[in-house]
Amino acid sequence: MNKEIFKREREAILRRAIIAANPEYFSWTVEDQEKYRGQRKWEDDFMFFKIIFKELFGFKAETQEELDEYYDDLSIKDNLVLNQTILPMRGIGEDNFFLNESFGDGKSLLDFKTLYDYDYDDYCFQEKARERDFEGYSKKPYRGSLYGTWASLEIDGNFTYASLSMLSSHILFGVVEDFAFEEINKIIPYKYVRGKNHGKKQKGGGYLWEQRVDAKGKEGQLDELKVRFWDYLSARFYQISDSTNKNYHGKAYMIDKPDVDGDPYIDFLFSDMSLLKKIHFKSFVKDIRETLGDVQEVYDEIENEKELARKFVHDAYKNVMENYDPKIVKFKKKIKVVIAEQAIKDFENLLD
Repeated sequence: MNKEIFKREREAILRRAIIAANPEYFSWTVEDQEKYRGQRKWEDDFMFFKIIFKELFGFKAETQEELDEYYDDLSIKDNLVLNQTILPMRGIGEDNFFLNESFGDGKSLLDFKTLYDYDYDDYCFQEKARERDFEGYSKKPYRGSLYGTWASLEIDGNFTYASLSMLSSHILFGVVEDFAFEEINKIIPYKYVRGKNHGKKQKGGGYLWEQRVDAKGKEGQLDELKVRFWDYLSARFYQISDSTNKNYHGKAYMIDKPDVDGDPYIDFLFSDMSLLKKIHFKSFVKDIRETLGDVQEVYDEIENEKELARKFVHDAYKNVMENYDPKIVKFKKKIKVVIAEQAIKDFENLLD
């Protein structure tokens, strides 16, 4: 089917679904429509999605439970069609921007004018939670905390999924971390194997999930090497974040990278927290384009950080093998993981 025709058909389906859920919607002002979308009540959803699923996929539902079950079984391709169709009823602004993240009670994306407003609010919430949950936790200064924040939007009328991250987070935790652990695995090959109590049924329900590392007798050295690398990565993250925020780099980057299933996907990266104040949710793409940097700068930084990480890992490995005593056992808080029966079977299939 022609792309433009398919788009018009989706728009017609969406309009019918909106009218079925709330016949007064199209008589409202643009501002009231946007407010409704941002604060839409769950009781409106069943009639809306009943029409959407019937017209898009031919599925007739009589209950919310039937809709939920059908939704859970949607293919990746159909999920894309669904999200393309309903985005105008979820998003705001010029690009139908939709932030697929949780908000506090009574809040919606409309409560945050800029990306900074949202990110700083989320940072404060997360820091309070850490102070509450971790004894002796020391609050970290705000440097911009976006990392893998998931969104959907339209760019020049074309739907795409997106993730929003600070540049330092993307480079170190999105790329270099995986690279370094692959390097560690080359130096000390290891794999995860089932522990002796794995799969044991628990009194309160569920089954014990117990995995241990097998590094052919070098488990202690492996653990120490990982700890040292984590310390390095954290320190390096603060160094880069402090540098970009101090120097006001002021650049956003768009990296177009369709995922493994072919879905449209873009990484939006932000150099520093001052830049976040310039990115408005209602004019997201326009604001991004006004601050756009050359993505080659990102690739160059990634390669530089990879080399630094590689050198650290190899130097640390040499030091660990020469000086570390694996017989010294570090105290760790033991965590007991209990999961449902079907979940443990799914995980085991992945491991096998």
